[in-house]
Amino acid sequence: MKRFVFFSAMLISCTSFAQNNMTPELLWKLGRVSGLGISTNGKYVLYSVSTPNAAENKSSRKTFAVPINGGNPIPVSNADSMLTNEKISPDGKYMISHAEVKIKKVTGKEYYPELQKSNVYVFDNLNYRHWDTYEDGNFDHVMLAPITNGKAGTPIDLMPGEPYDCPQKPFGGGEDYVWNPNGKEVVYCTKKKYGTAYAVSTNTDLYSYNLETGKTTNLTAGMMGYDINPSFNKKR
Repeated sequence: MKRFVFFSAMLISCTSFAQNNMTPELLWKLGRVSGLGISTNGKYVLYSVSTPNAAENKSSRKTFAVPINGGNPIPVSNADSMLTNEKISPDGKYMISHAEVKIKKVTGKEYYPELQKSNVYVFDNLNYRHWDTYEDGNFDHVMLAPITNGKAGTPIDLMPGEPYDCPQKPFGGGEDYVWNPNGKEVVYCTKKKYGTAYAVSTNTDLYSYNLETGKTTNLTAGMMGYDINPSFNKKR
């Protein structure tokens, strides 16, 4: 249903501009549509439209809801209250997120504290740079925090001391880690390789962290390929 609705919206927009020459400015007017999900009451499809402004070098974002059975879009100002937060465990006791953690020494002053004015990086292997961004020794890790009175407490790192990223670089996001519907496990994807081994490999794996035992299990060991976006089949 979601795919049909968004495809139809884009088709109508493209048709309305069909008589014009395609230009970057024309593409900007179309806006960038992102699906947000089904409302908690099951009656609406929520989506957002981001429209760039070249003069101000920023984008404006608006959110809309369309009835599941069809109809006109309705502007929405409280999308979060209409959607289920899938980062909260099914029992409502925990929340998962991600945060940057310092794992490796990279800068000159980290190796030589007496040289605080140094502005150099120290590398002894690949992967020292990805596209236009140098590795700085920080890695994104999945975090698990208890929820008390509606607020998240101090998070724990599910990848302690590991020089690996989840979400994956450069395009990964919150879709790279999810709850198992049983509420006892967190599944995330990452490439558990470092340095040269990371640079020459395109194999990522899905890992399951068990909240009760604290044990992490590789779910796709031996399955070579770029595993991303873990999800579970939800029976209705």
